[in-house]
Amino acid sequence: ERVCGHKGYSYDAHSAQKAKVSKNKWGPRRVDPLEMDRIGYEDCDFVSHEVKAAWWYEKFEKWPIPVELHVPCRDPMQHLMSQCNFSGLKFNCSATDLQQQVMKCLPLLTGEMSRFTYRLEDQFSHNTGRHAIRCFNPIPVEKYYIYMGRLLQPRRIPAKYNQWKTNRKRNPVSECVWKNTAIQHKILQIMKRNVDYYGFCDRCMGSNNELDLDIQRA
Repeated sequence: ERVCGHKGYSYDAHSAQKAKVSKNKWGPRRVDPLEMDRIGYEDCDFVSHEVKAAWWYEKFEKWPIPVELHVPCRDPMQHLMSQCNFSGLKFNCSATDLQQQVMKCLPLLTGEMSRFTYRLEDQFSHNTGRHAIRCFNPIPVEKYYIYMGRLLQPRRIPAKYNQWKTNRKRNPVSECVWKNTAIQHKILQIMKRNVDYYGFCDRCMGSNNELDLDIQRA
């Protein structure tokens, strides 16, 4: 319960699962951000949103209770290929400008609309002194579900979740990056040096700020 987000709210989860999802229309499974702001977040224990980094600080800087921001940190090479696939782009390992090849696939992690920045890390955790930013491996996603299930209020009558995909199926065999470890190394260095998200994940994963998703086994 008390789950709020751009892909649906727990309060109407049963009816929402029956609704069709359209990429061009708002609805119970693709919630208008303006509607989210109208509802507010005061009654939410968990908020999910895909939005520019500054949104989190602007909304929760002065929140009366501590907030913990969870950043999913996928394997960087897998994530890059997924982003290229999402944009319908093919990565060219023979290009003279590898940085250009990397950056063209990452419009959601660079520029004004970037979903994570070092500035967010500084403003959200360091400046407030009350909030925190944690990282976690989202693959397989079931581990994170189990971890959060120990923290969130369970539903009285659980709703069956029908997943809807937002990316087309990949063909890793056609991705040139897996055929050359030297290219992979160069690409990883470019990503960590030029994209705050990858630099943060590289530093956070394996540190005390990584969520222990195996804690349920203790």
